[in-house]
Amino acid sequence: MSLPPVSAGNLNNPPYNPPEKKKKEKKGREIVAYSKNLAPSVKKVDDLADEIIQHSNVRIQLFFLTAIALFGRAVRTKGSPSEVIVEVKGANRQVGQAKRKSGNHAAHSNASANVVDNWKDLCIKQIVNEGLTPKKEQFLSKAKKIPLKILKELQAKHNDQQFVMNTINSYWPENSLLEGTRLIYILNSTTQLPAALNLVCDRKLEMKIRPKMAELFRKVMRGELSPREATKLYVQEIRSHFTVCIKELTEKTIESPHDEKAKKQLFYHTKELEGSQEISYGLISRDYDKKGSDLQPIIDVEKTFDLFL
Repeated sequence: MSLPPVSAGNLNNPPYNPPEKKKKEKKGREIVAYSKNLAPSVKKVDDLADEIIQHSNVRIQLFFLTAIALFGRAVRTKGSPSEVIVEVKGANRQVGQAKRKSGNHAAHSNASANVVDNWKDLCIKQIVNEGLTPKKEQFLSKAKKIPLKILKELQAKHNDQQFVMNTINSYWPENSLLEGTRLIYILNSTTQLPAALNLVCDRKLEMKIRPKMAELFRKVMRGELSPREATKLYVQEIRSHFTVCIKELTEKTIESPHDEKAKKQLFYHTKELEGSQEISYGLISRDYDKKGSDLQPIIDVEKTFDLFL
């Protein structure tokens, strides 16, 4: 089965849709409708097996997009890596909703929808101690849209910690690299899938793999792994996890042949494993490098009219 890549290139000239009010779940997760064009809708297919395979493959694609965005961010101008800290937490945003009483959930394909890091804090400390380096100046200018005049003032007053913090925070209010960017909505896209798959199969995977993902992203940020190298390791981890689960569930169905829940979970895990394959790295990165790797922020007009300019 050929699966369509998730790419920021799919967001070129999206149709205008009237603004819709955002809803909040009890847990405080931001709910965003697909019609807001903040993330691509995953193609709907009628066969559940194919949907699960696609869901699993998109998981790999989104990890790769994240790795591209983070690659080398913690490598300093002179080449030494910063001691960056990275955590992968549960999603705090959800693009798309499942129909009520359908028995489905809006399942995140991405197991790393909420990547948190301390690079902003490191950036501020390094500016205070050393002034602006070429890499930081380029990032703050391009990704955070800090005007050249302000950057020059930042350099002139870099020893003033309060001034540096206030200036950076005014243009970069979020506490991590991915928050406030276009990419975050792509990473939080969802697919309607059975609740049992989301609550058991996917959740078990996420709890198992998030610490490993955090370490992979840390190495990517420090330039110790390329996005492709990290993604290959990620695929291996996922396949290993599902292989163990399938073995356990197979034994369970043999011991209890009438256990319908075990049979269903065996089906889900088998299809998840089938979709956990290597991806077309070049096809994804060719478009994404142009549109997303600079971590472009969502500007005010985009928040109002839901458009990518």
